[in-house]
Amino acid sequence: MNTTKSTNIFLEAALKANAFGSIPIPLVPATKIPSQPWDFFQTIHIKEKARWHWKNNPLDELGIITGDNLIIYDADTSESLAKLYELEKIFDIHPNHTVLTNKGEHHYFYRPDDLMAKQNSHSTKLYPDRIDVKTGRSMVVRPPSTGKEMGIDEAESVNDLTPVTQEFVDAINLHNGIGKTERSNSIITKSKESFSCEETKVINDLIQFISPTCSRDVWIRVGMAIHHEMAGSVEGLAIWDEWSSKGDDYSGYDVINYQFSSFKKHEQGPKYNLRTLANLAEQNGANSEEILMQFEEDFELIDEDTLVLKAQKEAQPEAVNPLAKYSLLGKSTEYGLQIEEEQFVLGNIVLKGQMTAIYAQQNTGKTLIVIALIIEAITTALIYGKDVYYVNADDNRRGLQAKMTFADEFGFNMLAPGNEGFEVENLTEALIDMTANGTAKNTIVVVDTLKKFTDLMNKRKSSQFAQIARQFVLQGGTIIMLAHVNKKRGEDGKAIYAGTSDIMDDCDCAYILDTVRVKDGIKIVQFENTKSRGSVASKAAYQYAVEDDISYNELIATVTYVEDIDVERIAQVDECNAEAPCVEAIIKSLEQGINTKMKLASSVAKVINQSKRKVIKIIEKYSGDDPFIHKWTFKVKARGAKAFELIRQPEKQP
Repeated sequence: MNTTKSTNIFLEAALKANAFGSIPIPLVPATKIPSQPWDFFQTIHIKEKARWHWKNNPLDELGIITGDNLIIYDADTSESLAKLYELEKIFDIHPNHTVLTNKGEHHYFYRPDDLMAKQNSHSTKLYPDRIDVKTGRSMVVRPPSTGKEMGIDEAESVNDLTPVTQEFVDAINLHNGIGKTERSNSIITKSKESFSCEETKVINDLIQFISPTCSRDVWIRVGMAIHHEMAGSVEGLAIWDEWSSKGDDYSGYDVINYQFSSFKKHEQGPKYNLRTLANLAEQNGANSEEILMQFEEDFELIDEDTLVLKAQKEAQPEAVNPLAKYSLLGKSTEYGLQIEEEQFVLGNIVLKGQMTAIYAQQNTGKTLIVIALIIEAITTALIYGKDVYYVNADDNRRGLQAKMTFADEFGFNMLAPGNEGFEVENLTEALIDMTANGTAKNTIVVVDTLKKFTDLMNKRKSSQFAQIARQFVLQGGTIIMLAHVNKKRGEDGKAIYAGTSDIMDDCDCAYILDTVRVKDGIKIVQFENTKSRGSVASKAAYQYAVEDDISYNELIATVTYVEDIDVERIAQVDECNAEAPCVEAIIKSLEQGINTKMKLASSVAKVINQSKRKVIKIIEKYSGDDPFIHKWTFKVKARGAKAFELIRQPEKQP
């Protein structure tokens, strides 16, 4: 199967799935492992993100996140498929959308809002006749992925699917040994019947001594130990879920399932295993040696203090490398658990946990667009308003008050020097304090503008600020810095960031925001990435109104994302329009018999009052033999001289 052709079949399928009403998710080829975080496509710009992803990862396959209005019954044995057909016939509920798999079939149905249903999975080896249920926050693999192809395809959207009834759902649950759908724990209770091996009994005996109302670190270690010993199986998930459900802060089966699945990527690090559970149980009064005697393997329970003393006695005195105390050796798993999957916080240009710099000329709209994106992120539940601190040091009182109304409405914090005791120097103090006391995590700080808080022309001062910001993001914070560009553009006509290179060098991501067009009361601007870490967009464009006498409330409402293809088309049209006077003058000169490059350049430059260099560029740009692209061609005369002549343009089709 060729998946690298110009039209990627997985991208087509992802866009079709999105139009169907499902959220696509890319998968590592021939696996069920997502190659992007689940939440990557669950926010805004799904189509743009899908196009970007499959352009860069053309071999990735496709899954979907089911959502609350889609329920899928997965029968992957002949016994379970026969039972599914039997129940569909009894209740006269027949699917109009199915997927054929290597093992069986997926039957898609519409799930009404008031219908009670929970996702559940079963061991095919232990329960070959049971039917897996996928709904809510579940993932299933979609065609044209490996081993998947369309069966019945008569529904255009989720809303067109055959609806299921509560009676049908309960009948499936009863067949699966669950009972009526009331709470997810019932799934786990029934699954426990299959746990009969010695190792399973040892695990259960040990964890009963460990309180599920524990620190997250202990909770993770228990889960990873069970995952390792039970090889990531459904049975292991059930043990961890049942134990966790007895804790005060139990967050539900879906969270447990997602976390349990994530442990696979940490398997290459230091192992948490049965010994981990035994040590934790021993700390809480268990006789771990007696419990472990039920299992074949022998374990020597040694606490960390004993290990240290033993090592000190056995080790010969030797010089200690002074760098050893700073080593991170053996802590990869611990650090890995602290790293969150990529999550956008502003459009597709700012990632959580990064230091992002946005440079722009005054009046380009950087503040306007950033505030609009903050509001969008809050209203789509991408971020919490209370976590956002917008530090506004670039406004007069009227402008500040206008922005404060949005802060009040959407619940984010607005700070301004000279108000409520806040001064410029307090920002760096606060960043240092948040880094030290643990409140940096999930906090989003927007600095508008950066030059008010550090001297961007002073290498030492800007470097110091960047170092403080770096420590802040290393502790889970996000900082967005708005700054200006130089008044003079580069030789390529593009804007250049102002100040020394220290902020640009030290940040994770940087954009230059520049104007694309101002026409008919609409300004289009584009973010162009100059540095990135992560899957941020290389370009992102927005438009907004520039009419006179428009309120800030109305102005915010006009901010709209512009597709890349639209920006390219606009740029091409504007470029053609800008070049039109020069092109017309060249054509007239050719018609008058002026046909050498330098004579054309001199003649046209005088007519349009432009430099010869610019005219020569236009002459060369439109020279060639393709009448659909070029406007004139040339013939080489004696001594290599080029004589230009017009190309007959093709007639326009009616």
